[in-house]
Amino acid sequence: MPFIIKSETKIATRKGCDIILQELENDRYATHCVQYAGNGKYFQSLEAAQNYIYKRWHIRLANPVTKEFHDELSNKVIAAFKNAVTATNNQQEAKAASTAIKR
Repeated sequence: MPFIIKSETKIATRKGCDIILQELENDRYATHCVQYAGNGKYFQSLEAAQNYIYKRWHIRLANPVTKEFHDELSNKVIAAFKNAVTATNNQQEAKAASTAIKR
């Protein structure tokens, strides 16, 4: 079964050609590929592909935001919001209960 390109990111353009970092799926030997001028070089890790890009073109990449990271961050933000709403509701209920007791 041929590999599938999971994601593709244009890194830069050199001498009129794009430098493209691809994340691969369903490949036994590589997880990433760097495409330049119609040629691809395959790597077993993102780190190895980033090192190659740096050595060849002197471009240092920040860690790309993956879907998993984005989803995890979204879940944490949602959980924090729910906790804040719950805490506010609990405070309001406690205040209402203490007001009712005083009457």
